[in-house]
Formats: sequence, structure tokens, C-alpha cells
Amino acid sequence: DNSLCTYDLVQGCMDATACNFDSAAEQDNGSCTYAEAGFDCAGNCLSGDLLTFSISEDYGDGGDGTLSLNGEVMVDGVPHAGGYGNPSTNSVSACIDLTTCGTVDFVSTEAYSNELSWSVTDASGAVLASGGDYASYGATAQELIGACITACMDATACNYNADADIEDNSLCTYAAANADCTGDCLEGFTSVDGSCVAIVNGCMNSAASNYNET
Repeated sequence: DNSLCTYDLVQGCMDATACNFDSAAEQDNGSCTYAEAGFDCAGNCLSGDLLTFSISEDYGDGGDGTLSLNGEVMVDGVPHAGGYGNPSTNSVSACIDLTTCGTVDFVSTEAYSNELSWSVTDASGAVLASGGDYASYGATAQELIGACITACMDATACNYNADADIEDNSLCTYAAANADCTGDCLEGFTSVDGSCVAIVNGCMNSAASNYNET
């Protein structure tokens, strides 16, 4: 009499938002796993680019230093790795929006800063920013990453860009003498043979006794 048979329920994760959701499961067994914040179940960024921030120490006794992005500390120091001959690296990965300009700051607070180096790399391993070979007794460095704007930052120039991240005044353009940035002569000047010259008031009738040809 098969009506008397009992069967075990299919165990598994029954949360559809979990990475290991099992549609065949009949009873949730608490095995659900979830993606880390900002990532999908495959480890890909939901937005931005996956960058790795690293500080390395080449002696083995650890290092005191921070690596920050826009003021937020991404990596804080390198742990002791057993002493001489055991170099170590402390790395943190995060999804970063590279469509904007970001400021990376490295600050060493230890005497043997020459033992420290740092880098920011993308998912392909390409180095976006890095530093090392510092002198002893503290070191600082700053670099920009992302879509940073290089432009003229001279407020007197015609192409001044107040939103620029990197100043390069070799790109500046200026108005011609006695003209504005559109090429029009300033008040009190007139165009003569392509140049703006001062307007001279006077009689322009050549038959007059006070005719002024200028």
C-alpha cells in the first residue's frame, strides 16, 4: 500500500534572492549564500570598476601607512609577517566609479618608509597609480585616477575651466589686444585691418579746414 509511504523533503536554499537558490527545494535548510554588497553572485561589480588598493612591505615586520581614495581609507597598514625575509601585502578590492576623477593619497607614518610601496590596479592588472622608493621617516604621495579633466585654470583666459582637476595653463587661449574672447573690439576701439585700434574722434570731411585723417 504505497499510500503509506513517506518521503524526505528536498533540502536546499529557498530564497530567490540568494546566489544558490534551488527552485526544486521543498524545505529551506539554511544553506543560502549571498553576494557581497556592491557585487553580483559572480563577483562582478554592480556598478563601477573593480579596483584593488594595495600596500606592500618588503622586510617582513609590518608597516604603518594608509592608502585612501577621496579621503576614505581603503588600506590601513601591513601586518607583521614574521620578520626579515617575509615581505607581505595588504590589499582591498572595491567597485569604483572611474567616470569621475578620484584622488588617491598614500601616507606613511613609520620610520622605515623606504620599505613600503603601494599601487592601485584594475581588474586586468593594469596599474592606475603607484609609488615607492621613498626615503625613511615618513612619506606622502598623491595621484589622480579616473576621468580627470586637464584644462586651463587661468581665470583671465578665454577657455578658463573652473571644473578642471589638473591645471595646464599651456592650453590657455587669450583675447587679442583690445578685443573680447569673441573677437569683437572693446568699447572705445574699432577694427582696422584686423586689429582693434583706439577710436579717434574728429572731422572726417576732407574739404574741412579741421579735417583729421586719423
